[in-house]
Amino acid sequence: MKTRLFYTIIGLFFCTSVNAFVQGWSDFAVGLGNLTHQAGKYASDVGSVSYFDFRPVLAASYRYEFSSEFSFIPEVGITLPETSEDETFSTLYSFFNAPIAYHSGDWTFRFGPGFFFTRINGKGGTLRLQNGTSTDEFPVPNGSATTRNLTWNLGVQTSFDKEWSARFDLAILKAFDSEKRAMNHLLTLNYHFGSVL
Repeated sequence: MKTRLFYTIIGLFFCTSVNAFVQGWSDFAVGLGNLTHQAGKYASDVGSVSYFDFRPVLAASYRYEFSSEFSFIPEVGITLPETSEDETFSTLYSFFNAPIAYHSGDWTFRFGPGFFFTRINGKGGTLRLQNGTSTDEFPVPNGSATTRNLTWNLGVQTSFDKEWSARFDLAILKAFDSEKRAMNHLLTLNYHFGSVL
């Protein structure tokens, strides 16, 4: 019941009139860039961690203007599928962000919630891997599994002109769990089509 009421209020808020709703959508953008998942959490080599991974990402967003200074910019993005070195599983990352943005000149500052999805597809079985000074059998994922994480996103974007911009976002996963907290970062070059509705 509470969920329906929430969605009804949100729907009425954004759709007070169809014309005003359509006119508020002002800028459709597509971005290409790079996503680093859980920077500084995973070992790239023995004794080191990775703060930057090459992982191409495609993102699309559409800006809804509340005023000349504030807007809502829902965004979706997806990476290319990655196959493990031993080809036993593949991983696909995607996200949905819903930030509120503040615009000041050529700069846009973004903050808001989002969801980060990790989909793993595996062939199953076991894999023998190094474990300290010996080796052990480890299970390989069998089938598909998707994890969903609530994220809190901070970002900054600068416009080069009306059509091109660059953006850096930081997504905090499990923000309230000090042991599991992690950060993703996203860097994109964006092309703006303007209003397409």
